[in-house]
Amino acid sequence: MLCIALAVLLAAGAVGIYLEGTARAAENPRESIYTAERAAEKLAPAVPLLIAAAALAVLGIALGAKDPKAGKPAGKAACAPPAAELKNAGVIRAAVVVAAAAFILAGVLNGSARDVLIKAIHICTECVGLG
Repeated sequence: MLCIALAVLLAAGAVGIYLEGTARAAENPRESIYTAERAAEKLAPAVPLLIAAAALAVLGIALGAKDPKAGKPAGKAACAPPAAELKNAGVIRAAVVVAAAAFILAGVLNGSARDVLIKAIHICTECVGLG
């Protein structure tokens, strides 16, 4: 449910940026409608949900949450991995989550996230014939 709410907020923010931008582009066609300030303003409500989703994912990994169906074999061809691999799986998953968070934070801090957002918006609007 949290992921759905996050997706809805992000989509609503992107649509809001586009609608406000097209209205302003009518006044000044040479003005860029996709700025970092507008993106930050429209997407700010999604930040708490993103942090909550990340915290729940880390908490689930730390507590060793498992899918109840994961322990049951799917059929005759299913075989369980050795016990040694299962012990290290939680540590590896936690390390990957921490590394991913570090890389995302580094990208946001150096401005890459803004560049990617602007390029993605341009590509999407050009694809549907709006840009």
